[in-house]
Amino acid sequence: MGERHWNATSWRRLVECTYLVKGEVYTQVPTFDDLPRDLYNEAIHLSDFVDELDTLSAEDTLALRQLYLAVYRQAYDAFAAYFEQENMKVIISVETTIVQ
Repeated sequence: MGERHWNATSWRRLVECTYLVKGEVYTQVPTFDDLPRDLYNEAIHLSDFVDELDTLSAEDTLALRQLYLAVYRQAYDAFAAYFEQENMKVIISVETTIVQ
């Protein structure tokens, strides 16, 4: 996929189109900078896409499943980082209030 900067929605659509047109499955997932909720939503869309295909081989099912699980992982990591950052803001705010 080269040096192109992908967002999760465009990449998911490319994965779906590539599979439908060429029968090929991507083997790598780029690292996205999308919001956690957008990553999560794209993982759901890709999962739904896989579930709706009746003619998938076991090999393609596994390969596509690995893709959406990787996107779920990025969503998890992004949510965890967000909430960790928010918790640190609360702790700093409380400590500042106590010191004053």
